[in-house]
Amino acid sequence: MKSALLLACKPLLLIAALIPPMLMVPSGCGRQVNLQENEVPMAGIREYDAPAGIDGLQWLESYEQALVLAKAEQRPILIDFTGSDWCTWCIRLDEEIFSKSEFRDWAKDKVVLLKLDFPQTQPQSMELVEQNQGLAQQYGIQGFPTILFINDSGQVLGNSGYLQGGPGGWIEDAEQKIGS
Repeated sequence: MKSALLLACKPLLLIAALIPPMLMVPSGCGRQVNLQENEVPMAGIREYDAPAGIDGLQWLESYEQALVLAKAEQRPILIDFTGSDWCTWCIRLDEEIFSKSEFRDWAKDKVVLLKLDFPQTQPQSMELVEQNQGLAQQYGIQGFPTILFINDSGQVLGNSGYLQGGPGGWIEDAEQKIGS
């Protein structure tokens, strides 16, 4: 169990050291290959995927999980306070910045992603609604989209929102706020 936790926290660990001496490894065409001790199946080695929140693609929804991950990875948290299904500027921010590979590549190396959504038509658990409302009140959120950059103690490093011009200018602004 300890190794599984270690692998989840360190996304670039290779699994070669964990392969038992005799292992049946799929070879691709329905055949199986027997591995002897000290043999390593090249097709079986892969880098582990980064966990949600630091992979540049998936956004966490749990504030507590984001704080723990930020502390472990020594990164700030990017919080997106959004109305994903009704807020025009939120949708534009997502389409023009957050969905672009330039942003994703930057995010996977620089921040923990946390989305706090306030949808009008998409159902959410009562726990998530209460968390998001409490955090919006705690941080004094007045409108959407609001982007906050916080440290692993919850202290605000800076804020942002929709910026016209694509991911390049947005990232440059964000890096000034987080001190990169």
